[in-house]
Amino acid sequence: MAIIPDRNREVDYIPECDKDESIPVKTVFKIRPMSKRAEQQFTDDSVNQSTVVDEVLRDSLVGWENLQNQSGDNVGFGDIDISDLPLGLRGELFAAVTDISQVQASDAKN
Repeated sequence: MAIIPDRNREVDYIPECDKDESIPVKTVFKIRPMSKRAEQQFTDDSVNQSTVVDEVLRDSLVGWENLQNQSGDNVGFGDIDISDLPLGLRGELFAAVTDISQVQASDAKN
């Protein structure tokens, strides 16, 4: 049976740097599966890989909680551009979006 991802489903993602139990306040990113448009860019070899990552995240990152800058100030969603996030974090978020965009038959509700 063919199954498509539910774009209305948001998933909380905690980055690896915050998974340590000793960190009291964790950054939580709200992500959703990538759109067909973003998926097409992802598979287009003529598009720069960094551009693809940023475009997929602009499409699939729908919010965050507890993101701070170096000064310790909270950064609201939309206060910065996706490309301002550290490269490693963008790569990690991209991998998480790619993962939740892959729907298996076992993921379907009966």
